[in-house]
Amino acid sequence: MLLLLNRCRFEILGTIGMLIKGESGWLKRIISLSALGMTLVIATMIGFGIGYYLDTKFGTRPWLTLIFFLVGAVSGFYAVFKEVFKEVKRESKGEGR
Repeated sequence: MLLLLNRCRFEILGTIGMLIKGESGWLKRIISLSALGMTLVIATMIGFGIGYYLDTKFGTRPWLTLIFFLVGAVSGFYAVFKEVFKEVKRESKGEGR
């Protein structure tokens, strides 16, 4: 699930990056960090969708939907925290200036 999210995020960022060539580093960071909210929502919705599909297939409603919703939300938060901590580390090294 995280691999799919990262691929979607990088495709979006690549498209935006092609639109604004020659921008400074701060603009790239703003665009990257603003994509984090979308990552969280997409991860949660993918988890919900998988759980809902499995619930309708196996008739276990609502348990698999709840489980996969939580798995999606946790993986989304993990991706967000990982990216934020990477940005904080980069900023503390002085690369953001």
